[in-house]
Amino acid sequence: MKQDISGLKEGLAAQFRDAMAEGMATGKATNPVSEAQAIAAYGQVDGVRRYREQQETIATGAKIQEVKTMPTAAMKDFLESSKPPPGDGFYDRQQNWNALYRAVNETVKARADDPVAFALDNQTYGMTPLGSVQNVQAVMAETQKRRAAMFNVSRDYGTPPALFSKQEAHAIGNYLATLQTPDKAGYLGQLAANGGADGVLSLSLQLKDKDMELATAANLAGQSSTMGRNNGQLYLEGKDLIAQKLIKIDKADETGIRAQINALLFDVYQTPQGRELAEEAAFGIYAKLAHEGKSGEAGIRQAVNLATGGIMKFNGGNLAKPYGWTDSAFQDAVNISLPQAITKAGGEFYMGGQKISAAELAIKLPGARLQTGGSPGTYLVMSGNVPVMRADGRPYILDVGRAPPVERKEGVAKPLEVITPWSTNDRPEREPGPLEIKWPWL
Repeated sequence: MKQDISGLKEGLAAQFRDAMAEGMATGKATNPVSEAQAIAAYGQVDGVRRYREQQETIATGAKIQEVKTMPTAAMKDFLESSKPPPGDGFYDRQQNWNALYRAVNETVKARADDPVAFALDNQTYGMTPLGSVQNVQAVMAETQKRRAAMFNVSRDYGTPPALFSKQEAHAIGNYLATLQTPDKAGYLGQLAANGGADGVLSLSLQLKDKDMELATAANLAGQSSTMGRNNGQLYLEGKDLIAQKLIKIDKADETGIRAQINALLFDVYQTPQGRELAEEAAFGIYAKLAHEGKSGEAGIRQAVNLATGGIMKFNGGNLAKPYGWTDSAFQDAVNISLPQAITKAGGEFYMGGQKISAAELAIKLPGARLQTGGSPGTYLVMSGNVPVMRADGRPYILDVGRAPPVERKEGVAKPLEVITPWSTNDRPEREPGPLEIKWPWL
């Protein structure tokens, strides 16, 4: 009898180990020990204890799997609610909680490092790997799918919007480096059309450390000059002209041109990266314009306008306008359309450390200083040197590029009909403007 019990215990010990290891790794166990089996081998007290330990370990594994799809913002409360109560078996429960804590930290770190790779690894958000980046049709189809998912990933992970994993961006960069300028511009233009402005901006930032020229062209992709020419292609052609010495710009000339460009870009961008991309874009475009006979101060100013959307003064600062906008259209949006939209959308904000309502922000907006944001047509609303914050602690992004258009009747600006505010959980293609509008020509 003792030999039978001893053999049973030995077999169940191995079964317990397998079930707990599998449960911790996958959240499931294909062959767990039942409570009746444990009691038969170990007796009532020890059997129940071992069985509960097994079940708690499997439950911890399930929680670890749940963490992989959980919004990052919810993880703190999830960890707190999962803390083990004191009492019998506390040591084992605490070890399980420690494993959960490590999993949360590893998840947050992996998401921050490469959000798209994490989403692909966990087969979430409907994303599939790109495959060969030379298969243009397949790449563009997947890019269009990801455009819809990009802001859900950004919201859930607490990371900047991104279309591609680091590995995918690296592969795209390597492929683009093999193409001629018109083909590079065409590929990037298709990425912009399918992935949106924020999508190609994210690619630009991924390429920046490896290839500044490609990064700059990606940032310009999808933007066209008033003559209908692609700004990315203008930039690449300008860089080709310099490289092939078809236009004479020596080091002294380059230093002087870049100094004039930087003077025009003074105080426009929030980050050094934004200024650097804009300066590089303007310099390449200027080379192309100069080759066409548009050199000197006028050529530099035109190049800066093409690279940025145009610089305007607003409430004592400089900012880059949304592409294609006039100064008066921008002021109408900030003075009329957007205050109405902010009031309608509601919410609370922090301005200069003080909590304010949406209606109060709307009143202050026309006189506030704006700082050009990362995506075209987006801005931080500044209070001194500190941006206005949302109630959740994130900076408030004012999307002027998506403001309701303003129609004028007898010289009076009047905003068009507002339908419904966009929520932060339902982004149509990039960080949203505060509302959706009924376009008069649709």
